[in-house]
Amino acid sequence: MRTFGGDLGILGLEHLLQMISLSEAKGFLMVSQGELKKTLQFCAQGIRLVSGVRRAVPLGQILVRTGKITSHQLDEILLEQCKSGQRLGDMVIERGLLTQEAVDQALRDQVAEEIYELFAWPDAKFYFAEAENESLPSGAGPLSEVLLHADVIAIMIEAARRSDEMARIRSEIPVDQLVPRRTAPEASFDGPESEREAAREILFLADGRRSVEEIAQESSYPRFTALHTLFDLKHRGVLAIGNPSAQEKGSSGPSVLLISRELAFRSASAASLRHGGYSVAESDTWDRAGAALRKDAIAAIILDISFDSEDALSICERIREDSHKPFIILTENATGQALEAALQSGARYVLFKPVDEKVLLDRLARLQ
Repeated sequence: MRTFGGDLGILGLEHLLQMISLSEAKGFLMVSQGELKKTLQFCAQGIRLVSGVRRAVPLGQILVRTGKITSHQLDEILLEQCKSGQRLGDMVIERGLLTQEAVDQALRDQVAEEIYELFAWPDAKFYFAEAENESLPSGAGPLSEVLLHADVIAIMIEAARRSDEMARIRSEIPVDQLVPRRTAPEASFDGPESEREAAREILFLADGRRSVEEIAQESSYPRFTALHTLFDLKHRGVLAIGNPSAQEKGSSGPSVLLISRELAFRSASAASLRHGGYSVAESDTWDRAGAALRKDAIAAIILDISFDSEDALSICERIREDSHKPFIILTENATGQALEAALQSGARYVLFKPVDEKVLLDRLARLQ
């Protein structure tokens, strides 16, 4: 049985795939970087992902990105999935939203993304072992039954593109220990919805304390996408990426989570809070804020909300039940009855916009 291995960073994934393709070799390719490992099977019909670190792009994200379902439909399905435990693909088929063929294509896209994620593993090692037996080994991962009818030439073209792109990224972000910091309010994004969503998540994680490596690890997007988004935001002038400052690290105060759908207001308020000595995490909705509560020592929450919204009070109740953190409401419109209901739902204070910076800082100090 023929086997070979080496340094993927030296050989290059595109060249390795070309070597396997030209030799028509069948077997298993194992790629590792530290504790991260992926195993691919090359068989007569195509490529299978036998095991991987994680699903690089969740199936629901692919379906939204390709316009197969809406974000609202995905939220509803995920909520139901928490109760039923069904697979998301089965649920969208049962609801009549997609055909089996469409779901199968999305699953193949997942496998392709897992392969392409290997381009962001700069120090990876590989080992290929030929195998005539094409049966899957025990312990194969959840995507192992998905067969990628691989056009190796197309994969190599994409491999070369991503390899060139990674070279550009590394010219600006040479090491993953650098720390991105916000230098300007969020820019408006005119690209596809998937790119706007990626930018919002990366900006949320780029709080001035997380390194590039930590952001890539915590992002729900593939590593390549996270690094490319950081690179793009740096070129837009929204982020600066540099060495961490020990003085800045030591001076950050209590962490506050600021939730507001109004981009300009959120950016201005976050700047005021940071000037007042607080470390600020930002989100446009409560649903997107869950990661910050799990990963940061959030001391308090500031919620900018309109009481014209039918779900305003339900959001307050969810914050109280999900986080058990003290929170302050900022609003432009609230009747006496709404104010009473908001306080009963768990809010410590309700402040009317425009909010005086000193008043907000005073109310935050009282929560400590």
